[in-house]
Amino acid sequence: MILRIISIALCMNFAASPVLMAGNDYGVSSTKTGLNNATTNKLVRFLERGIKRCRSLDSVYRYDCYRHNYNAAAGQLDGNAAYAVPLAAIRDLERVLQQVVARNGDPNAPTARKGRGVFRAVKPASTAKAKEVFRQALDQAATKLLRSSEGAGTHYARIAQALDSNKILLRAMLHPFTRMLPTYIFG
Repeated sequence: MILRIISIALCMNFAASPVLMAGNDYGVSSTKTGLNNATTNKLVRFLERGIKRCRSLDSVYRYDCYRHNYNAAAGQLDGNAAYAVPLAAIRDLERVLQQVVARNGDPNAPTARKGRGVFRAVKPASTAKAKEVFRQALDQAATKLLRSSEGAGTHYARIAQALDSNKILLRAMLHPFTRMLPTYIFG
C-alpha cells in the first residue's frame, strides 16, 4: 500500500513538472502561456534561413530582403495571441526597414531576384546609415522580447537570439577590421 502511494505521488509530481509544462521539442503546448516549441522552432529557423538568404545578396539589396523576411515571419504568427509580443517586435522591424528602403532607395539600380523575392536597392552611400538604423531597431526588438519574457520560458529569448544573430553580423560589418576579411564571410 505504501509503495502504491509513493508511486502515485511520484507520478503526480512528474506530471506537474515545470519542464513538461514548458513544452518540449515535439510541439507540446505550455498549458499556461499557449507558447510551444514547434512554433518557436519554426520561427527561429525561418528567421535564420532568411538572414542567410539576405546575406547572399549585394549589401544594397539586403535591407529590402530583410524587410520581406520579417514580413513573412510575422505572417506565421498572425492570429496566435501567445506570440503577440514577438509579432509586434517583428512588425516594428519590418516598418523600420520599409522606411529605410523608401527614404534611401536607389531609383537607378535594377531590382535583384533571389528565389521568389524581388528586392529594391538602397543607395550605396546610405548603407552605413541604413545599417545603424537597422541595428538600433534590432536592439529595440530584442529588448522588447527580453523584457516581456516573464512567463514565456525561453521562447521569447530564443526569438531575440535569432534577431541578435543578424545584429552581430551588422556589427561585424561596421568594424573596420572586417574589411580585411574575405567577402564571402561578411559580404
